[in-house]
Amino acid sequence: MTSVLGSWSIGKSQNARAAKSSDSFGRHDFRTRKPVWKTSITIQDANWIENLFFELASCQYIHHAGNVNIFGATGAGKSYIGQALGQAACRMGMGARYIQLPDLLEELKIARQHGTERWTRKRKEFTNIPLLILDEFLLFKNR
Repeated sequence: MTSVLGSWSIGKSQNARAAKSSDSFGRHDFRTRKPVWKTSITIQDANWIENLFFELASCQYIHHAGNVNIFGATGAGKSYIGQALGQAACRMGMGARYIQLPDLLEELKIARQHGTERWTRKRKEFTNIPLLILDEFLLFKNR
């Protein structure tokens, strides 16, 4: 079976013509009255997506130390899919942890302030988890 893992996008793709229009606001291109967002999935895409979900559900990527990157617009379901992958791993008897990246960095920062030994222990805690799900990868709290 050919691996279909890697980076993939979920959600809807943006219509390039409508996006370039200066009259395009939010969900509609008011000049043409057409939606800015469209979804087009071919039969080949549907087969690829089905294969992808079966491969992810098998959790084989964990055994092979593979990474799964999920990209998409706000509200597309990235966190939901990440949490579903974690539940699938737990059902197969593997450990999983879901954490938002800013929280992970804060935990490591606090551990570092308490000394090298605690920081090393905290770092090992995260590296020994078979499946570490990092959410909100580019979201950082303002200071």
